[in-house]
Amino acid sequence: MKSIFLIEAPFQLLSAYEAISAYNIIEYKIYIRLSSRKSNDFQLKRLVAMLFGNTENIEYFHIKSRSRSLLDLFKIFCIGLYFFLYSKKYKYVFVGNFDSKVLKLIVKVVNIQKIILLDDGIKNILLQSSFTDSCNYNMFTMLSSLEPYNSQVIIYNYFNNFKKKIYNIKIENINDLLFIGADLSESGIMEEGDYIKYIDKISKINSGKLIYIPHRSEYKCKLDKISKLTNVKVEKLDYPVEFYIYYKKIRPYKILSFYSAALISLKYLYENIEIVALKFDYRNVENSKDIDLVYLYLSKHIKVDAIEI
Repeated sequence: MKSIFLIEAPFQLLSAYEAISAYNIIEYKIYIRLSSRKSNDFQLKRLVAMLFGNTENIEYFHIKSRSRSLLDLFKIFCIGLYFFLYSKKYKYVFVGNFDSKVLKLIVKVVNIQKIILLDDGIKNILLQSSFTDSCNYNMFTMLSSLEPYNSQVIIYNYFNNFKKKIYNIKIENINDLLFIGADLSESGIMEEGDYIKYIDKISKINSGKLIYIPHRSEYKCKLDKISKLTNVKVEKLDYPVEFYIYYKKIRPYKILSFYSAALISLKYLYENIEIVALKFDYRNVENSKDIDLVYLYLSKHIKVDAIEI
């Protein structure tokens, strides 16, 4: 039986690539939603070329993430109807973004036993905490510290398929730090001024440069300010950060971020690089308990250090 993947972001597509191997899937179709967010859509298309080469098993559909038209709503209805009618033909239905309104509609019309959640950043940490023994979804996740409920099946993703690509590459050691950016100020978790102060302090950890890899949602005006900091180099990528070392053929002195899920995936891929999550002061943030939970799980995989400004 054929399996299908419902994908909305680059990291979800990388997870799909690993799941095909982990589940020994022969027949599959990957449905990729384009949302008119240029950076996200471009990365998805480029990643398809990197990982799959041809597009024989890839199908794109376009639904805007904002300002949806009647046509977008009609597309959502048609997609839901299609899966209602034909989901019995599929062995597995892999879902990338469980919070997506588009994908939630599909999930409602598919047998829950067929659904497998892929990683979408750190969302599966919070999702798992909301599940129970009687209400949950199966997962394919890099979060090996997540323990399954009684009726739940979790297969852990160690990126074994992608590791085959990087196994024999020659990498040069450099004295630079690699920092994975986050949209903390854009999402209201931190003031922009404080965020820039943190980056300035981190850039002085060692004598090398701080290579700053922005998150797709970070504002250009903020990145312009960060690029003006002494010893900081902003590098925008058109592919997931997991590919940075693979393409650049360089091994940074250390990889840092606040609480990016990429810290865990990079730990699996490049085991001989020190990777650290930096814990900032978020006591006054509305969802501080969720952030507590994220850092708790990160600490089971990588080193977590506190940082102050």
